[in-house]
Amino acid sequence: MYSGFEQGFLAGDYTKSYVTCALGINFVGYVMICFSATNSLCSMLFGKISQFTGRKVLFALAALIHLACIIILLFWKPRPEYLAVFFVIPALWGVSDAVWQTQTNALYGVLFEKHKEAAFANYRLWESLGFVIAFGYSTFLQVYIKLYIVLAVLVVAIFLYGIVEYLESKTSSTTNKEPPDFKETHM
Repeated sequence: MYSGFEQGFLAGDYTKSYVTCALGINFVGYVMICFSATNSLCSMLFGKISQFTGRKVLFALAALIHLACIIILLFWKPRPEYLAVFFVIPALWGVSDAVWQTQTNALYGVLFEKHKEAAFANYRLWESLGFVIAFGYSTFLQVYIKLYIVLAVLVVAIFLYGIVEYLESKTSSTTNKEPPDFKETHM
């Protein structure tokens, strides 16, 4: 669900409330290209890196980057003189989103090995619901409130992810234990 919230915020609110207000609507496409290019490159990179670092490190990295971006956006007063910042934030957002997209799919593949189709359909359902909610309240709330909502959903998502990893490690450790050797005894 967080994936839908964070993408909805960037596409709907960041572009409207930060980019369009300070730079003009003609910069929205360039900013989103920056996000998409970074997202694409990092998705490819994280697929390879995860073999060495594992999911947990990448999820932590993504959470910290999004946390930093949210805090910056809460305090930043966008002005045209800070042109680079308008591109750095979506680039960093793209780095984090690449983790959410690649590693969440990988996690679902591990957790629901026998029911992958239903699992991925369920993932897309919840992601889409996040989009719907984010775009649904978009016109009713002020930007700082939307940022706090995204922050709260991030915190809940990471907390629940930690629980899932913990339960998965317990499950995999019990299923990977080999049965004790039973030797035939002849009397």
